[in-house]
Amino acid sequence: MRRVGAVTAVVVLAGGLAAAATFAAQSPKSLRTSIFNAARGERSVHYVTQTAGNGAVVIVADVGRTRGIQRIRYATGGKVGHVTVIVANGTAYVHGDAFTLHGFLGFSQAQAARYANVWIRVPSRSHLYAAVADAVTLPSFLTEIYPRTDLARVTKKLNGVTVVGVRGLTKHQGIPFVEAVYTRVGGRPLPVGEVEATAGAAFRSTTAIDRWNEKLHIGIPEHAVTFVGSAGKTA
Repeated sequence: MRRVGAVTAVVVLAGGLAAAATFAAQSPKSLRTSIFNAARGERSVHYVTQTAGNGAVVIVADVGRTRGIQRIRYATGGKVGHVTVIVANGTAYVHGDAFTLHGFLGFSQAQAARYANVWIRVPSRSHLYAAVADAVTLPSFLTEIYPRTDLARVTKKLNGVTVVGVRGLTKHQGIPFVEAVYTRVGGRPLPVGEVEATAGAAFRSTTAIDRWNEKLHIGIPEHAVTFVGSAGKTA
């Protein structure tokens, strides 16, 4: 659940001259394939995202192939709130205060008041599921940071080290994004960092990505209530 963003930079650490030559010879499309194929072969990852634009948001997440957890801190207008999102086997569970449910997740004020500080169950058939569960599993996280069209090779310095990557365009929630995915040459190109920004940087985020393949310990909340929309139907 990353919500709105647009210049993404994913960086991967490694080393080796032979691999450097290989990366240098790859087209932007092939380099993108190498990065994401490596990431898709892993079981889990930890990431921390910090954003500014729609308030100040910090997301700390541990995500695996079928389950994950995000712990979110949302601050705006001098107020601070929190929400936790868990995804397990096609169901999302949400627990947050009314301030964050309304301001960050977009619940109506009445819904936010009704479901504040209780676990909400959102099944995969719900129209809310895609937005709530966004980037709370490894596949959806990788989809979120994937540059799609108008690909170009790019290089930059990261902590004093030259990295090479792919920049491209994509859309999230109908908003155009420029995403750049970087990798340090050598070894397996696993993402370790990301930057997002909309045109004019009205929205900007940075993500640190690490701890690949740690075992996840994510429990399913007991006694969660199923979210019901304003029409009285299961959402």
